Amino acid sequence: MKQSDIKEFALAYIKDYAEYDSPSWSIAFYSKQGGVYSGVSRYRTYTGYPSKEIVRVYGFIVDFVHKFFSIEGVTGKQLKKTAGNLNDVFGRDSLALAAERTGSPVLNKFYALADALGNVPDNIGYWDTSREAPNTGRGIYRAITKYPVAEQLTECEWFHQYASHDVEELRELLLLLQSNLDKPVIVKGKTTKQSNLRKAIGFSVKQYKTMGEFSNAHMAKRYVEAGSGILNVIDRAYAITAQVDAERGYHNADEWCREFSTSLLERYYNTTESWRSVNKWLHAHTESDFIPNLIRYLYGSCFHQQALTYSYAINYLKDYYLCLGNVKKPVKYPRYLATAHDVASANAKARGDSKYKSGVMSNYRDNKKLEGKFGNYAFIVAMTPEEIIDEANQQSNCVAGYISSVANHSTTIMFMRKLDNIDSSWVTFEVREGSIVQAYATYNAPLNEEQSKALRQFAKANELTVELGSVRKIDGIVKPKIKELKGFHSEVEVEEDEKEDKFKARIVAA
Repeated sequence: MKQSDIKEFALAYIKDYAEYDSPSWSIAFYSKQGGVYSGVSRYRTYTGYPSKEIVRVYGFIVDFVHKFFSIEGVTGKQLKKTAGNLNDVFGRDSLALAAERTGSPVLNKFYALADALGNVPDNIGYWDTSREAPNTGRGIYRAITKYPVAEQLTECEWFHQYASHDVEELRELLLLLQSNLDKPVIVKGKTTKQSNLRKAIGFSVKQYKTMGEFSNAHMAKRYVEAGSGILNVIDRAYAITAQVDAERGYHNADEWCREFSTSLLERYYNTTESWRSVNKWLHAHTESDFIPNLIRYLYGSCFHQQALTYSYAINYLKDYYLCLGNVKKPVKYPRYLATAHDVASANAKARGDSKYKSGVMSNYRDNKKLEGKFGNYAFIVAMTPEEIIDEANQQSNCVAGYISSVANHSTTIMFMRKLDNIDSSWVTFEVREGSIVQAYATYNAPLNEEQSKALRQFAKANELTVELGSVRKIDGIVKPKIKELKGFHSEVEVEEDEKEDKFKARIVAA
């Protein structure tokens, strides 16, 4: 068959079966499925003066499955993959217009590869602004030879949205995914390669979909590198926040989860370290699965009720936990986080000041006669600054500010707690000059009926007056029999107190 006949046949085929047809460039396919694309294209150009029309016809095979790429002229001769030949076969600038006008999935795929890889040298660095001239065919050829996995990824948002500093990230991500896809697997005793990218990287359907939704290659790469632990936390966050939305009528779960996901995936984002710190603290202070409660708190309470974004909330929470120290019964999820954080910070400063220790212990010795129990209620005199600070953190108030007043005997701080939960704060009250002058429950709340009755019984047993609006008036208060309370204070501090009592007894005897 003559060369002119072959060319005429190819042009006729293009006319009848063109995927895209324009005066400058046309393309038609023989095959376009299963990762294998073959067909013919026509490129028209002009040269010389006066201008002379030149029409070139090419055949091509683009096989992503077997990493094979070929272009040939009308004679069937294989052509070199020069910049000019590659550009002509795939339409130069016309490919972008063809993809936009036709909406063809194949042309859109080819354009995505050309746009992302057609002017990205493999040796380019983050700050290297040099570029090859844009070349559509080079992008497709580079995808075949370097990153055939790219053919499966052209619909991902990040594949199209890369800035100059993301070029290296895009290349590294494609290489990472390609290496996973090329790993040999054993199927029915035979070694083969995995054809399903999602399975090759071990993603669930949802995780694979999420990977494609990131706005840039940088974050998509972080997602692939994250590992199952982080990805499972992100998946749970989406499920839990969606449940909170359904329960409370909110509608910001996706917005919040995007910020949450970004912070966990970004290596240099400070909230990543905050998350790890919070997790470490919670692991030591809870026996239950804390992730659902933590996510609910950060989204439902901090974001919706306290107007704190994830980044602000997690950093506040981390600092709050660090300020708590060795609290016996910490409030893991304070109702007013910013306030609790500021209070805990002030209390931490008080903890660091050791000059009050002897004064608080001396106050305890003078007033420990008030300590005791009846029914299910315990009444405790603060023995150390640490106990006052622990109470302040649990109550989320600045009781720690009273340490100096306790140390100089101006007042006495006491705790009313339930014997069956004695490490948990219930009511804090202040005794001064024969009266209970302050009494509040958690978050400075007034006392309920049970708390008011128990406190008034305690006051009656110790001949203390109570004239407070925060304590309800209860008729018919009966004086209880107060018993000795043991086992609450630190054994070391108790031993020190007993030694001091014996020392004073010897002085008196002498």
